[in-house]
Amino acid sequence: MPIDDLMSQIGGLPAATRHLLLVAACASSANGSDDLRLFLSGMDDQQMAGWVAAESAGLVRLGEPDGVALRWADPGLPAALRDAAPFVDRRKAHLALSDALALRPDRRAWHRAAAQLGPDEEVASQLEESAEVGRRYGGWPAEAQMLERAADLSVDRSVAARRYVLASRAARYAGDSAWVARLGDRAAELADDPSVSLEASVGRGWAMACTLRQTEAVALLTTNAVRAVGAGQLDIAWSALAPAAVAAYYAGRPDLHEQVAAAYDVVRLAETSIDARPQRYWLAASLDPVGAAAEVGAALDAVEDIADLDQLTLNQLGGAAWIIDRSDFALTALRAFLDRQSRAPERGAHALVTATLGSVLLDLARWDEAETSFRDSARIAEANGMEMVRRVSVARLAQLAAGRGDHARTAELANRAVAGLDHDPRLSVAVLARGARGLAALGEGNHDQAYDSLRGVVDDKGAPLHGRQALYVMADLVTAALRTGRPDEAADVAEQLRDRAGQGSVRLRQHVLHATALVAASRGTADARAEAEEAFRRAVDAPDGALWPFERARLQLDLGIWLRRERRKTEARRHLVDAHDAFARIGATPWERTAATELRALGVRGATMGGRLADLTPQQQEIVRLAARGLSNPEIAERLVLSPRTVASHLYRAFPRLGITGRGQLRDVVDEWGTDDEVQ
Repeated sequence: MPIDDLMSQIGGLPAATRHLLLVAACASSANGSDDLRLFLSGMDDQQMAGWVAAESAGLVRLGEPDGVALRWADPGLPAALRDAAPFVDRRKAHLALSDALALRPDRRAWHRAAAQLGPDEEVASQLEESAEVGRRYGGWPAEAQMLERAADLSVDRSVAARRYVLASRAARYAGDSAWVARLGDRAAELADDPSVSLEASVGRGWAMACTLRQTEAVALLTTNAVRAVGAGQLDIAWSALAPAAVAAYYAGRPDLHEQVAAAYDVVRLAETSIDARPQRYWLAASLDPVGAAAEVGAALDAVEDIADLDQLTLNQLGGAAWIIDRSDFALTALRAFLDRQSRAPERGAHALVTATLGSVLLDLARWDEAETSFRDSARIAEANGMEMVRRVSVARLAQLAAGRGDHARTAELANRAVAGLDHDPRLSVAVLARGARGLAALGEGNHDQAYDSLRGVVDDKGAPLHGRQALYVMADLVTAALRTGRPDEAADVAEQLRDRAGQGSVRLRQHVLHATALVAASRGTADARAEAEEAFRRAVDAPDGALWPFERARLQLDLGIWLRRERRKTEARRHLVDAHDAFARIGATPWERTAATELRALGVRGATMGGRLADLTPQQQEIVRLAARGLSNPEIAERLVLSPRTVASHLYRAFPRLGITGRGQLRDVVDEWGTDDEVQ
C-alpha cells in the first residue's frame, strides 16, 4: 500500500495509538530497535492496548517470531510519520522515550536533547557526561553524535567549541572524514581558547590526509604540531603528526616526508615521556620503513597481550607492524581494533584501518578475506569522503585480480584507481596500479607489457619512486627487464633494491635475494651460477619467509625453473611441486599453470591429473607418503602421534582425491611427485 494511504489510515486512529506510533518512529530513527524494545518492555497491559488499533489496521506487527519487537507495514513509514508530525508531538514522543529509558542514561539524555528546540545547558551536560556510556553501546559514532548534539545545545560559545572538538576526536575513530572536517570548522568558528583552535585545525588536517589534498594536509598538520609544542600542548602535537605521516606516505614525496620528519624532531625534543606515545612507532616506520624495523620490532615484541592495548595503540602499532612486515602482529592488532568498532557497522568501521587490514591479508595470501576488506574500505571511504583510501583500495583489488589471472579486471580496476589524478608516479596509488598491471602481464607471459608498466615505479637510475611501496615490485621489474633483453637495467634495479632494502625485514630481504638470484642466473658463468644458487638458497631458507606464501611460491617457481635448466631435475621437481601446491591453494591461476607446465617438462603427470597430492592437507600428504613406504596405520599413528582410526579416516578421504582405489596405488602417486630422499 502506498505511504500516503498508510498515513491516511493513521490519521483516523485514536490519539493514544497515533502517539505510540510516533514514539516508535522516533525510537527507530534514534537507535534502531533498542530504544523501542526497552520502551515496549516497560508497558503494562492497559498501555499495550493502545497498539490494538494499529495492528488491526495492518500498520505494524508486534512480537514477531524472528525476535523483531515491532515490524512496520512499510519501512518508509517511520520517516513519513516523523516528517508529518508537528514538533510538539515529536517532543512528547521523545520525552516518553526518555522516561522509559532510566537504565540507559545515554539514551535518556539523547531523547531529552531531541525534545529541545534551543540551547539547554542542563541537557547538554547530561549528554556530554553520558557520551562515554553511549560509546560502550554504540561505538565511536554514538559518542560523536552525542557530543555534537551537546555542543549544539550549549549556551556558552567556548563550551560549545570544546564539545565540538571532543566530538571531532570521536568522529576520527569512527573514520568519517567529512564529519571530522565539519566538526572542526564549527569548533574553529566558536573557539576563543588557543588549544581548542589548535585541535580544531588538527581535525581539519586529519580529514584532508585521506583525501587528495596531501600537500595541504602535511603543511597544516606539521605547522600545528610545532605550534602545539610552543603552547605546551604535546597531546595535540602527537595527534597532528600521525595523520601527517599518512598523507606523506600516500603522496610518496620526499619533501613531504622531510616536513613530517622535521616536525617530529621538534616534538620529540619537547617530549619527556616519549615511551608512552604509540604514535612514535607509526611515525618511525612510515618515515623510514627499513631503518626503523629494529626499533619498531622491539616495541612489538614487548607487547605481552594485544587484547590489553587501547584503540589508539592498536591503530598505531598495527599500522607500524604492517609497514615493517610484521604481518602476524598487524593482522591481530588491526582485527582487534575493528572488532571493537563492530557495534556501529557503517560509520563505526574505520576505512583506513580496514584498507590496511586488507593489505595485510593480501600480503599473507588470504585473498578472499582481503577482497572483502578492500570492498568494505572502498565503500566506506567513498561514503565518508576519504578519496585516497578509496583509490588505494581499488588499486589493491587490481592486485588481487592480477594474482588470480583476470587481466581485463586488473586493467579496469587499475585505471579506475588513478582516473583523473594528476600524473605523479610517486603516489602510492600510482605505484600500486602499475604493479598490478605488471603482475597481470607477467602472469600472461607478456613481458614487454610487464616491463612497460613496471618501469614507471623507478627513476632513470632504477631507484624506487615510492620509498616503500615500490620495493615490493622491483623484483618483478627485474624479471620483466631480463625477459625483454635488458640485463644491464635489471642489474641496476636489483642493485638499487639491495641498497634500499638489504637491511630491511625478512620479507624485503627475500625480495632482494630473489632479484639478485635472477640477475646472476641470467649470466650463465660458473661464478654467476654459484652466486645465483647461494641467493636462491638463502631466500628459500629465510626464517619466517613462508609467512608470505605467494611471494615464497614465486621464489620457488623461479628456483625450480633454474634448477631444471641446470639439469638438476630432482631438486627442481621438489620446489616446483611446492610452488604448484601453494599457487593452487591461494588461487593464483596463471602461476599454477606455469608451475604445471614446468612439471610436465620434468615428466610429472600429476600436475594435470584430477587427483593430486596438492589437494590434500599437509597432514594427509604426510600420512599418504608414509603409507606409500609400506607403514601400517598403527605405525603411522605412532609416528605422527595420532590414533589409528584417524589415520584410516584420512586415507579413506584421500583416495578419491588422488584418483585411486587402494593402498597399493599410493607408491605410484608419490613417486610421480618425487620424495625428499630421492637420489638424482
